[in-house]
Amino acid sequence: RGTVLSKEDLIEEILAEDGIKIYPNPSNDGVVFIDTKKVNYSHIEVVNILGSVIAIENKESTTNDKVKLDLNTLPSGTYFIRITSNNKVYSERFFITR
Repeated sequence: RGTVLSKEDLIEEILAEDGIKIYPNPSNDGVVFIDTKKVNYSHIEVVNILGSVIAIENKESTTNDKVKLDLNTLPSGTYFIRITSNNKVYSERFFITR
């Protein structure tokens, strides 16, 4: 018998296969790191729970990039990171807890 994965586990597995890792999650101080090992991205967006884009990192990346997002001005809550790469959009939920 195989292992049953939750939706969140499946998304994390797909992100890991594509070489994207977001940590720490949850973030206690609002600082989040994104490793983009195999993905060349064009921009990264941080989106709040209402769907509003609240931060954008516009830069072309190379593989093995590590991005630091300092979101310490944001309150505790649930957010999403959207990474656009060619014709793919990766989205991952993360939390800020204080």
